[in-house]
Amino acid sequence: MKFVAVIFFTTILILIIVSCTRDQISEIITECGDVVTYDNQIRPIISTTCAYSGCHAGGAPGNFTSYKGISKYFDSGLIERKTIFDRTMPPNYSSLGPSKLSDEEIVIFKCWIQSGYPEN
Repeated sequence: MKFVAVIFFTTILILIIVSCTRDQISEIITECGDVVTYDNQIRPIISTTCAYSGCHAGGAPGNFTSYKGISKYFDSGLIERKTIFDRTMPPNYSSLGPSKLSDEEIVIFKCWIQSGYPEN
């Protein structure tokens, strides 16, 4: 009986490990044409996906309602990591607003970051 239990749990463990290692986020091709700026392209995205009541409008760490507020996070690479690489912002569990950025919004963020986060 112990042998069957060991085989069962080993099989389950292997299935969990294998299924988790195959998760992949597809690479989004980025071709930046015009310069993306905070005022023209990024602010509208942040306003609808990040900077609303209960999130980055004063509730969550960081106030992203202004360029000055979000600029504190440029040097750390946090914005790029959370929006582009990890895709954890906006969080997929959010019930207050959108739970993910569209592929187009991710491209816009990539272009903005590559351009050095211009304001206007």
